[in-house]
Amino acid sequence: MQNGNGNRLEVIINGRPVTEYRHDDGSYFIEGRKNSEYKIRFFNDSGTRKKIVVSVDGLNVVSGDTDWSHGYCVEPWSKIEIPGWRKNDQNVASFKFSRIGKSYNQHNDSGDARNIGVIGCKVFDEQIKYQQYHQTIKHIHYDYPTWDHWKWSNSNIRNDGHETYTSGLMRGLTAKSAMNNIQIGASVNYLSSSQACADVSSAEPSQSVGTEYGRNKEFKTHDVYYDFNDYASATLNLFYDSKEGLDRRGIDVYERPRYNRRPEAFPVYNGVRCPDPR
Repeated sequence: MQNGNGNRLEVIINGRPVTEYRHDDGSYFIEGRKNSEYKIRFFNDSGTRKKIVVSVDGLNVVSGDTDWSHGYCVEPWSKIEIPGWRKNDQNVASFKFSRIGKSYNQHNDSGDARNIGVIGCKVFDEQIKYQQYHQTIKHIHYDYPTWDHWKWSNSNIRNDGHETYTSGLMRGLTAKSAMNNIQIGASVNYLSSSQACADVSSAEPSQSVGTEYGRNKEFKTHDVYYDFNDYASATLNLFYDSKEGLDRRGIDVYERPRYNRRPEAFPVYNGVRCPDPR
């Protein structure tokens, strides 16, 4: 799963990404087999540091509630594999597909059964810092420069008839890039238990698999402090259910993935010169 901002979200079982199935409504589903442990892998395919807030069954995987201020920091051009619910700085409780009654959602005061069956990720970009360069320019006359790409301030007229301008040239992109609300998945607001699934039809098939608070695993982390934008640049949703549940939703897990090979611009290297035509 990938969007235009260089973000990718996958579910990993036994070291391999799980097959994703596209629903008719544009959402993505995976098969959740009971008793299978999984990891959530996020790729940051960009040159900007990002904070990701990951949700499983409507609960923050870091704090175990609906407080969405806590997340993981992912460095540029890198990835993170989250193996479970955060317990402390050293350990997590593994993600494990299970029956609804054993899900962490149903054993948590913040849980709401209507939110079971979705893995979500909100992506927040690091705030871009301005670099300001000051330059003093002396002018014999009193006409202000008209260059549009300079921002002029602090104009001071000296007693000797010269003017001094302090120019501040802002380099880089804007401090807050335009919000990109690319959302992969159905229009279900899983982040609020009171609003979640409000637009889902009553005919929606019942969920049959949840995510359990599994066995203890080592996953060391430490706190970092960076400034990230207050709004999410992207939101990724990946839904899951049992094979029977996917079948009830009209998703055929036995259908072979459709893949149309495209030409390769840079195939395997085969020499250093252009050979004569055959």
